[in-house]
Amino acid sequence: MEETMNDMKNRFDNRLNHILTTKNQNSQIFTRAVYLNKVEKVKQSKAKQAGKQPQDYHRLRTYDVTSVGNEERLIVPIKEGDSMTKYYVYTEEIFQILHETHLAIGHGGRNRMEKELSNKYKNITREIIVIYLNLCKVCQKRMNVSKKDFEVDPTVSSEMNSRCQIDLIDMEPHTDGEYRFILVYIDLLTKFVQLRPLKTNAIKEMVHVILDILLIFGAPCILQSNYGREFAKDIIAELSGAWNDLKMVHGKETSTEKTIQDIKTILSSWLESNNTEEWSKGLRFVQFTKNREHHAGINCSPYEALFGSTLKMGLKFSLPLETSNSINSEEDLDWYYSSMAKNIY
Repeated sequence: MEETMNDMKNRFDNRLNHILTTKNQNSQIFTRAVYLNKVEKVKQSKAKQAGKQPQDYHRLRTYDVTSVGNEERLIVPIKEGDSMTKYYVYTEEIFQILHETHLAIGHGGRNRMEKELSNKYKNITREIIVIYLNLCKVCQKRMNVSKKDFEVDPTVSSEMNSRCQIDLIDMEPHTDGEYRFILVYIDLLTKFVQLRPLKTNAIKEMVHVILDILLIFGAPCILQSNYGREFAKDIIAELSGAWNDLKMVHGKETSTEKTIQDIKTILSSWLESNNTEEWSKGLRFVQFTKNREHHAGINCSPYEALFGSTLKMGLKFSLPLETSNSINSEEDLDWYYSSMAKNIY
């Protein structure tokens, strides 16, 4: 596995270096040596009290410098109201950044990678992302699978938790101990997904799991399923027997095949990345990944649509990689933020 990763990195670096040879001197893709030279030039431009040349003004509109740990980093100049610091990176560190981001979003494609990386990095371009994706074996396997034309769900929900969908994924023959099925519960407005492992497809077991969801998030007015109205009707009847105050109706059939396929793909990637077949343990991570990734239909992530804020992942995706690895306490974090404020030259 290590040799394969090293080979992938070497091929990526070779292709990235080839791109560098085709770029002009104003390109924002640079090696570490060029990067450090730019840091010094930015500091020199900022230090000039008078006599600034046009190139100084241009440089200061494009770059600023801050200290991150023991290293000086190029950043986008921070304006009032900015909530995130955007970093410039150099070629030698780009592969690791792409690789960790790609795994964190469940081998997400180009658009998802762009969305994730653009929040933190200024100069990781679409061209660079595509180079990485073309070298990812998991992604290439997925692309080689014949693609179906998935039906777009025409059902529009007027408000959160007013119309929800329940479906099953049959994992046979890939059973995980006693677990054989995955229950998929989707809010059709926010696209927020909840996944639970099941031992059987018996109504009673499904209702036991669904009831836990409803008593946390509330119950929808309409419950529907790919398995048809009779299936949804049986679920509602069993739920009503367990919860006397509950009143729901079953809705028309609709297709969520695209969502189901996406869940299977993310799960497959998680199993391969973690070298395991215990898919029941991976469902919570698949659910996390699915709910944090950008959804084109609602122009935000399902988590953002439901809760109104970005799903947090601790420090890893808000700080540079080497910085987040060195922070181990609240005092370390306070020191970092105070040094950031002081060390913007």
